[in-house]
Amino acid sequence: MISRRSLPTPKDTIVQEGHPCPVERSGLHFPTFDMLSIRVQAITMHDLLDIIADAVKNNEKYVITNLNMHYLYGLHRYSEIRDHHAQANFTHVDGLPLIPLLRLFGIKLKHENRVAYVEFLPFLAAESARKRGWRIYYLDRKSTRLNSSHITI
Repeated sequence: MISRRSLPTPKDTIVQEGHPCPVERSGLHFPTFDMLSIRVQAITMHDLLDIIADAVKNNEKYVITNLNMHYLYGLHRYSEIRDHHAQANFTHVDGLPLIPLLRLFGIKLKHENRVAYVEFLPFLAAESARKRGWRIYYLDRKSTRLNSSHITI
């Protein structure tokens, strides 16, 4: 049985052994929590943009995962998804139902800590690409739907 004392608090952070710590690599600091051995960070849309800007500026490659209910299911079911998650430098919440679920574990994230790509990509294109002169490419994993598209702002 889970007791209140065994639940993580907002002060709890984790760094997995052998995992490239994002703080050491990028200098970006985000509260990091552990829910049933699943790492999640309190990242907003603006934070995600800062991560991308840092990667572009410093020619870094980061693995960014987004945690939603389907991914949560996959983490518990498939070792390949667990391996992928273990390699992630940053993990943000992408499913609104996770916000109240995380609260059950003492992790008090806000609505702004949910970053859905359907909302983030227009923000990235409209705000950031225009201001920073970036070119954005979208490459889908299924070549039957879309090979790539190019947006220049």
